[in-house]
Amino acid sequence: MTFKCYECHPVDGVPGLPEPTVAAAEVIKLGGEVSKRRTYGELVAAIIHPSLARTVTSVVSNGEELEMPNFNKEMTVAQMLDLVAFVHPRYLRLKPLYYDDYYGP
Repeated sequence: MTFKCYECHPVDGVPGLPEPTVAAAEVIKLGGEVSKRRTYGELVAAIIHPSLARTVTSVVSNGEELEMPNFNKEMTVAQMLDLVAFVHPRYLRLKPLYYDDYYGP
């Protein structure tokens, strides 16, 4: 709760967190079903360098790009690792619509 991530990020499958306080168009959900599950390294990079992870950290609202604040000076390595360990398992990889033998035996 130190960094108030909940102000912009609801976390899929985690009830009881405060509701986001930003406009609905600025809310970026963490976790849920995705076509490609992010690795620990990708999540760490998104936290350390939010501008490099545009698909996760920025959104266009009223023609203006909004970015996640940089917490590098305030967040300890332990806090970052705890955050990644908390968020990572909440991403669920979607199963493809085809089955393993789609292209034949």
